[in-house]
Amino acid sequence: TPRRRERLLEIERAAEMLAQRKAYKAKLLEAVDQFNAKPKEIESILESTGLLPPDADDVTRVHTIAMFFRLMPQLDKKQLGLFLGRPGDDAIRLMRAYTELFDFGGDNFVEVLRELFTSFLIPGESQVIARVLEVFADTYCEKKERHGFANADVAYVLAYSIVLLNVDRYNSSVKNKMTEAQYISSVRGINNEADLPRDMLLAIYRNICTREILIPELDPALPVSDASWAFWHAKEQDA
Repeated sequence: TPRRRERLLEIERAAEMLAQRKAYKAKLLEAVDQFNAKPKEIESILESTGLLPPDADDVTRVHTIAMFFRLMPQLDKKQLGLFLGRPGDDAIRLMRAYTELFDFGGDNFVEVLRELFTSFLIPGESQVIARVLEVFADTYCEKKERHGFANADVAYVLAYSIVLLNVDRYNSSVKNKMTEAQYISSVRGINNEADLPRDMLLAIYRNICTREILIPELDPALPVSDASWAFWHAKEQDA
C-alpha cells in the first residue's frame, strides 16, 4: 500500500542518516587521534579525512580548524594549548577564530574566561598566557556591546588578575592568600585611571574562591556531539 511504501522510505532515510553519522563519527575520531599524536599536521589531517577541502582558502581553513578544535572535546587539551599558544601571526589568527566561537552574550566576565581556559591547557610560560589573554580581551570587547571597559587593555589586565587570583587561591605553596581588599586594590584605577565597580570585583573574587578554574581530564570516550555532526554534515552538503 502507499502508506507502507512511505513508511519503508522513512526507514531507509533514517538508516541512511544513521550510516552518515557513523561515517562522520569515524572520520572525526580518526582526525582527533591523529591530531593528538601530530598536532602540527592539523591541516593535512583534516584534508586526508575529508573534513577540509584541499583547495580551501585561508579564511575557510582557519575557520574549519577553529571549529574542529571547539567542537571536539576528545582532543588532548595539552596538545591543543601548545598549538594555539604558538607565537606568530598565523597562530594568533587561529586563536582569535577559536575564541570568537565562545558565547560572549552573558554578563559574567569571569565565566566567559573560565569557559575559554577550561577548553585547553595553556602552557605555563607568561608570554603564552599573555598572548591568549590579549586575544580574549580584544574579542570580548569586540563581541560585547556594553562591556563597561575603557578599552581592551582594561579587559586584558582584569583577565590577568583573575589568572593570578586563581593561582594564589589554589596553589598550595602560597600560604598567605589574597583577601578581597587586596584583590580590589590590585586592580585599582585600571579603567582609564578609574576603578571598576566594586560589586563586579567582589563577584569575581568570590567566584574564583568558590570554584577553581580547572582543566578537566581528557575523556576519549566522550561522544561526538550533535553540534559536531551538524557542522560537518552541512560542510559536506555545501561541497
